[in-house]
Amino acid sequence: MSHQWYVVVNDQGGCVSLGTVVADPLPGGLSAVALSDADAAALNGGGGVWDAATQSVIVPPPPVPDAVEARKLRRWLILNGHDPDGITAAIGAMVDPVQRALTRNEWEYSTSYTRRHPMFDAFVRVTRMTVEQIDAAFREASEYQ
Repeated sequence: MSHQWYVVVNDQGGCVSLGTVVADPLPGGLSAVALSDADAAALNGGGGVWDAATQSVIVPPPPVPDAVEARKLRRWLILNGHDPDGITAAIGAMVDPVQRALTRNEWEYSTSYTRRHPMFDAFVRVTRMTVEQIDAAFREASEYQ
């Protein structure tokens, strides 16, 4: 049996309590905001926080994996419209021959990619992805089988 969840907030929007029962009437300066089951679960131990400014539950993204298998990240790139051959070509166009060789070695022969590797700084330029999008790519790619 599902219950309607509520967060009781004060007149500044701050969370006072969370529950399925709300006093009627609420004491002065308090009001109730209905929540979805997912938002209630996030507040009730799922890592969510109440944002007084937006009167909503904010659930931060999961942490970015330190590393992802190379095949999984390359699969993510292909499925999201990024041509691995274009990345290889961009690596080939690097001016510094030593950096080019090191980056090519990492791209072509690594069995896993470490998110904080300097190679991914080049991804921002080559793919026009933001740092946040690359982080999301690592999160999503890590879920592939």
